[in-house]
Formats: sequence, C-alpha cells, structure tokens
Amino acid sequence: MYMLHHLMPSSCLWSVDIQEGNGVPDISTLPEALAAARQAGFQVVDSRDRAMVHGVPWCMSRAWTFLGIKITVWKWITHVLLYLMETLRLAPRGSFGVYRMMIMGINGVIAGGTEGIFTPMHLLVLRKPTD
Repeated sequence: MYMLHHLMPSSCLWSVDIQEGNGVPDISTLPEALAAARQAGFQVVDSRDRAMVHGVPWCMSRAWTFLGIKITVWKWITHVLLYLMETLRLAPRGSFGVYRMMIMGINGVIAGGTEGIFTPMHLLVLRKPTD
C-alpha cells in the first residue's frame, strides 16, 4: 500500500482511516518507497499501479456490486444483522466494533482512491546489483 504523494491537510483523515481500519502502522508515499529502495542499493526495474482496470482507477470500477445489489446495501444489511446478532449474544462481544473498524478502512481506501492519493496495489519490481 502506498500513498501516491504527500497528503494535503484535507486528506489526512483518509490516511488515518486507512491506517486504523486496515491495521497498518504507517503508509509510505511512493517517492519515499522508491528512495528507500535506492538507498538500500536496489535498482528499480518496474513501478506501476496494478489497480488500474483498463485505464480506469480501481475505485471507479463498476464491480462494486454483488448479486446485482450495490455494496452500500450489503454494508447496511451486514451492519444491522451483526448489531442484532451481538445484541442477542449470537456473535461474540466486540464483533460489531471490529466490523465498524473494517468499514472505516474500506471507506478510507475508497475515498483515498477517489481523490487519487492512494493505491492498494502499486507494483515495485526491484533488482539487487550483482557487483
């Protein structure tokens, strides 16, 4: 996971949501990752965003449906069912809190992708020189 560039102050909230919701301690920017690789002695062979789908960013894809129903509807259904299951003690206590944390991560990733500051699948192919 990389941030594509340094964040604008309005985008910092999405960075926090991505980090907390996905359980990652820190997300590097792409220039920071490239600089670290070069400093460690690696040569950059390839660097590209693998999350682009036919030239369309992954967050704009029409694949956000399941069984013909939008993902937002599924999130609402899951929200209600998990809350009821935890209230009725059919799910372990804390399940709803974990669900909310994961939704925060999903929303942060999608918002970061929509703003063009985040990609979940940037490919870096590095080579260690043999000399």
